[in-house]
Amino acid sequence: MKNLNQTLAKYSNWFLGLFFIIALVLRWLYLPQNAISFAYDQARDAFTVQEMLHGHLKILGPPVSGVPGLFHGVLYYYVIAPAYFLGRGNPVVVAYFLSFVSSLVIFAVYFLTKLITKEKIPALVASAVFAFSFEASQYANLMTNASMGVWFIPVFLYWALHVDY
Repeated sequence: MKNLNQTLAKYSNWFLGLFFIIALVLRWLYLPQNAISFAYDQARDAFTVQEMLHGHLKILGPPVSGVPGLFHGVLYYYVIAPAYFLGRGNPVVVAYFLSFVSSLVIFAVYFLTKLITKEKIPALVASAVFAFSFEASQYANLMTNASMGVWFIPVFLYWALHVDY
């Protein structure tokens, strides 16, 4: 068992890279068939990003349903704008991009777990769980502003553990 732990720790970067590639493949598996959910919110966001790409920058996001006067932020628009630009308005390109961004969370999970446990093996296990998670793979190419939340949670926790109060 000691040899297995040493081997895993020694090649942890390789395993982490492998998990990233597998996660990316899982998230991109059905995208070539244009298997994305594109409804009202996604169309509204696509039109808004097209306006931004034509020079009408935004500082206020879409309204929150059911709460008058409350609006979402615009960070999501600025995150997906390069994908819409490079894909010439094709939402499937945005789904590929969001899946790639979601797959990068594997590294954030790894570093957060390593910070908490001070060991590489639990960090590898946590990153593997995220990489192979059905829920994470399904939300990865969901084109809503909530899809960015998967990034903010581990990054915020990592930051919070480094702040001296």
